[in-house]
Amino acid sequence: MMYGQELKRNTRLIVKLKHVIQPSWLILAGLGMFLVWCTTFALSLETDRPDAAFLRSWSDGDTHTAYVEITSLVDRFPANELYQLNRGILLFHLDSLAAARQSLLELVPAERYFASRRHYYLGRLARRTRDDQLAVSRFRMAWKLNPSDLKPLEEAVEVSYAFPHPGLCRKLVAELLQEDQENWTGLRFQGLLQQEEHPRAAVESLRASVASFPHPTTLLELIRLLEGLPGGLMEAEQLRWQLQQYYPDPDSTLTGAVAKQDECSTFFPVGTQYVYSVSYGFIPLGTLKIWTQRYLTVAGERLAEVWFTADVNPLYAWLIDMHDIFVARMPLDASGLRSMYTSSIYNDDIMERLYQMETGSNHYFARGCHYEGDIYLYRYPCPRGTFDGISILYAARRSVRLNQSARYTTIVSEEFKRTEIQLDPEPVQLRHAGSYHSVRRLHGTANYKGQAGLSGNFEGWFTNDSLTLPLESKMKIMVGSITIRLKEIKQL
Repeated sequence: MMYGQELKRNTRLIVKLKHVIQPSWLILAGLGMFLVWCTTFALSLETDRPDAAFLRSWSDGDTHTAYVEITSLVDRFPANELYQLNRGILLFHLDSLAAARQSLLELVPAERYFASRRHYYLGRLARRTRDDQLAVSRFRMAWKLNPSDLKPLEEAVEVSYAFPHPGLCRKLVAELLQEDQENWTGLRFQGLLQQEEHPRAAVESLRASVASFPHPTTLLELIRLLEGLPGGLMEAEQLRWQLQQYYPDPDSTLTGAVAKQDECSTFFPVGTQYVYSVSYGFIPLGTLKIWTQRYLTVAGERLAEVWFTADVNPLYAWLIDMHDIFVARMPLDASGLRSMYTSSIYNDDIMERLYQMETGSNHYFARGCHYEGDIYLYRYPCPRGTFDGISILYAARRSVRLNQSARYTTIVSEEFKRTEIQLDPEPVQLRHAGSYHSVRRLHGTANYKGQAGLSGNFEGWFTNDSLTLPLESKMKIMVGSITIRLKEIKQL
C-alpha cells in the first residue's frame, strides 16, 4: 500500500496552507524541517478541485485509475490545458507513444510553463524513437521557455553527445555550466569532450562531476581514463572500491550492520515526540515535531518510519493556516533513505511526492506532481547513503555518534546535491532552558543556494550523551538566521 493511502488511514490531520514559495534546501531535517515548512505552504487535503482524485491516484501509484480519471476530466473540460497536458504525459508513461504524441501535438498551451512541459515530453518521445535532432530541438525549446528547469538542457546535452555532434554538445555544455557551474551532467560531458585532446583536463572535469554526484557511469568513465594515464592506476583502484560502496551488487546484503543494529539506538524511542520552536530573532514563527512512528519490515529489511510535522504560529493563522506532514523510512543504521512521502497543496495546486528505492537495484523512482499540477515520473541511479532534506537529520546525528565529519548526497526536488557536515573535535557547553549542557557542535554547507535568502550554511548542537538529541540549530539567511530550539518532550 502506498504512503498516500497509509497517510489517509493513519491520521485525520487537516492540512491547510494559503500561500506557497517553492521548497528550498533543507538540512538537518527536524532541524531543516522548518525550511520546508517556511517555504512550502498548502491548502487542504480535503480539497474540492476537480483533479484531486486524479492526482491522488497518480501519486499513490495507481496509474490505470489515474488514466480513467484524466480521460474523464478532459471530456468534461476540453479547453483545460493542464488536463490535456497530463493526459499526454500519462499516455507517455503508459508507453502509448503514438497516442501521447498526438495528444501533445494537438495541445498549444498559452502558458509558458505548460508549453515548456509539452516540448519536454515531445523531446522524450523523439528520443524514444531515435529522432535525435528533433529531441535536442524540443529539449532546448523547453529550457528556453522555463530556464529555471535545467533537466531539458541536460537531456539535450546527453542526446547531442550520442549523435555524435561535438560542436553542438560543446555549446550546450557551456550553456548548462553557465547556469550551474557545479552541474554534474555538464561537468561529465565537458570531461568526455576533453578526453581525446586534453586527458588531464578531462580527469579534472570528471572528478568535479563525481564530487557533485557520484553517478555510476561517470565513475566508470573516470576509472577508464585514469587507467590509461601514467600514475593513475592507484586512484582508479580507489574509485573502483568507491563504486562498489555506492552501488553494491543488488544480490548482496544491503549492509551487515543493519541486522545487528538495535532499533532504539539510532532513532528516537517510539511514542516519544520532540517539539521544537522556530523563530527569527524574537519573532516566534511556529513549531515542528519529530517522532518515530513504528518499525516495520519491507522486502526483508528492517526499517524505521519517522514522521515530521510543522505548524505555523496561531497568531498568523489569518495569513497562513498550515500543517504539513513528511514521512521517511530508513534502515536501522540510518545509512540512507529507502523512501520518502510528502503531501502539500498550494492554494488549489496540489503537490504530492514519493521517493521510492527500487527493490533489487541501485535506483529510485520519483513520482508526483509539481505545484503547477503537471505530473512526472523519473527513475535515477541512487548511491547508497543518499538522504533528502528531511531524513538528513539522522545523517547528521549519525555523524555525531560516529565522531566523524561526512559528505552526503541529498535529493532536492529530483536533483542530487552535495551536503557537507563538519563536526567540531571537542564537546562544548550550550546554555539551553536555563542550564548548561555538554553538546557536540556541527556545521556545514550545501552546494546550492535556497530561496527565501537561505545561504546554504547551517550549524547544530546535539547532546553529548547516548541519546544524541538535537537541542538547537541555526539556518543562515541573507540577514541573520532562523533558530530552531527544543521546547518540549511529550509522550504520545
